[in-house]
Amino acid sequence: MVQISPAQTDIIIGENGGAIGSNMMGGQVALFINNICSPCTGGATAQTLTVTAGEDIAARNLIYIAADGLAYRADVTAIEREVIAVSDAEILTGDTGAASLPGAIITGFSALTPGTRFFVSGTPGALSEVVQPAGAVFIQQVGHAVSETSVLFRPGFQIAI
Repeated sequence: MVQISPAQTDIIIGENGGAIGSNMMGGQVALFINNICSPCTGGATAQTLTVTAGEDIAARNLIYIAADGLAYRADVTAIEREVIAVSDAEILTGDTGAASLPGAIITGFSALTPGTRFFVSGTPGALSEVVQPAGAVFIQQVGHAVSETSVLFRPGFQIAI
């Protein structure tokens, strides 16, 4: 959930459902485009989504929401598995938990090379530096390493192959 003080917001909803908004943050302007905040400073945070797990999901797993409304670990083996969020912590089957939406800085990694691009993997839930793993039916970039321990989560469009 985005929390900004003072609450002064203008939102424009486009025909395709995209949203552009701006907030004044103590003299700064934060611009939100489809839930991505730039810059997310001065009290603004990336949004989160509460999900119910359809399977055990580990912390930092890439997830998608299936037709049954449950969250599952995303991979590139079926077109409907497009990444929409990253789990904040472990979520066991049937339990609810928080998942970060685009714009979040995901921490807890190690030995990353800043600037490295990450994609949806052939391994459910995992990030990959490989653009098109074996068995892929789509490609989707999901973020960039911004430090040795953090990834900026910014999923791109899904491209069918």
